[in-house]
Amino acid sequence: MLEAGQYSVWFKAKQGEGLGVISLRNGHIVGGDKLVSYAGTYTENGDQFSVSIQTKRHAPGRLPLFQIDELDIELRGDSSGQIITASGSVKQVPDTPFDVILIRIVDNTSGEPPSHVSSHFRDAAE
Repeated sequence: MLEAGQYSVWFKAKQGEGLGVISLRNGHIVGGDKLVSYAGTYTENGDQFSVSIQTKRHAPGRLPLFQIDELDIELRGDSSGQIITASGSVKQVPDTPFDVILIRIVDNTSGEPPSHVSSHFRDAAE
């Protein structure tokens, strides 16, 4: 199941790759990167999910990944692990597979590293 909150997103296609940040809440997705904003919806069935996202360029600079300012992306994925994966396609470039990895950004205001990180460092020091 997808938890509401913020996620780092890594996307990849044969044309290249990119990074961004998204927020998921109540079936809605918003986010972006330094060139493009993302908005869309998601539905879930257990650990399986479907996503429909539209992107729109919001800043000048280099061309986005597919050299197109606005995209329609459809994805299907699995949210059963800490690293969430999805694959799909871009309507404007239909023969190109599009893969996404999401990693939840944990709200940590304590200043301490998350437990899975601190245990890794503790094990490495022993």
